[in-house]
Amino acid sequence: VAQKVEEAQRRFGALVGDPTVYRELGNVSYNGANYHEALRYYEQALAIDPKYAKAWYNRGNALADLGRHPEAVASYDKALAIDPKYAAAWNNRGAALDKLGRHQEALASLKKAYELK
Repeated sequence: VAQKVEEAQRRFGALVGDPTVYRELGNVSYNGANYHEALRYYEQALAIDPKYAKAWYNRGNALADLGRHPEAVASYDKALAIDPKYAAAWNNRGAALDKLGRHQEALASLKKAYELK
């Protein structure tokens, strides 16, 4: 994974101010199951563009995989505040809420995801 991250940094080095570069680096780390590193990249993307719904969604996924479900829900909520029709964010929000035992809220989120698909 580290080699892929280094390669991506070399290829995208000129685009340091572009939040999509950091999101993509986060995705490389995430796909390699390096969730802590992915989280750092997603947060770098959000530092550049706090209205980047996909980065909030990806941040939520990394947090959920780290077992940090309350923070994951908060990230999905941020993504949904920006893009209320983001079905995948509704779906994953529901899964995180379920892990927290908040089953009614989870069901409502999952229903919303289904309606949007």
